[in-house]
Amino acid sequence: MSRLKPAPATKRLGAEYALISKQDHGAPSTGVSLKDRAAQERLFRDVLEQLQPHIAAVESGQWMQAQEARTDKLEPIVAACRKLREGVYALAQLDEFSVDVYEAAAQACMAAQRNDELHKTLVVLVREIYPAVAIGLDPARARRRRDFIGCLALRLLCQDANSGEFNSLLQQLSRADIESPPLQFVLAVHGAVSLRRFRAFFKLCRSASPWHALVLETFKSNVRQTAISILTASFPSLPLSVLAHWLELTDDNCRQFLEQTCRFTADQLGDGLTVTFRSAHSTRVPAPVK
Repeated sequence: MSRLKPAPATKRLGAEYALISKQDHGAPSTGVSLKDRAAQERLFRDVLEQLQPHIAAVESGQWMQAQEARTDKLEPIVAACRKLREGVYALAQLDEFSVDVYEAAAQACMAAQRNDELHKTLVVLVREIYPAVAIGLDPARARRRRDFIGCLALRLLCQDANSGEFNSLLQQLSRADIESPPLQFVLAVHGAVSLRRFRAFFKLCRSASPWHALVLETFKSNVRQTAISILTASFPSLPLSVLAHWLELTDDNCRQFLEQTCRFTADQLGDGLTVTFRSAHSTRVPAPVK
């Protein structure tokens, strides 16, 4: 029998810190309180140490490689960022440290494709924290502020291009903000989606900044489904290669998308060379899956 001791379990990032929302709902405290700035700063240093490689992967364009493995590694970081956000919000000390925490949390959520946490993070960052500290921002941070405003605008656009929340955000921005490159990009995406210019949309996705591209990644499926519904109403069938080109997918990925997301049948997918949208005996137009 081996006498080797098993390797000690790796401690989960931020495990020793309590989640404030649970404490506020009457749960017993089981960790270090993050209603303390020194504790927040300690956890934030640990978060940044683990988050930096993922940030570098996104900004270098290497994110899509081994994305699933990266997403698994990001889950503890996203959870630790939630604890930090709650601590910062509870202290109500809106300053540059608050900006650092929420920007890092937003990056973690985008990299992990955690849109639920991303939305909450960006709303507080853009609507509450930035207005409190915007006057004293240095030029680099001011540029970053517009990038994150663009991320929120794209996130709202992905939810509903005609939502009041999207329009409300734009109305609250200054003319200088609206004319900045990040917001001009958002308006271009809005125009392409509203006019259903899908090829223009995918072209914009290719030119997006790394973080804006991550926000748009989950929106591509919705755009493709809408495109399919329009093509279905216009054509009885199309070559798979042509359809894949329009949707910016490989032939194999296009077939998989039609089968798994749009629920196309084996008869519609046929021999793999032609996609049949509707038969000669049917005028029913399949609706995109919501």
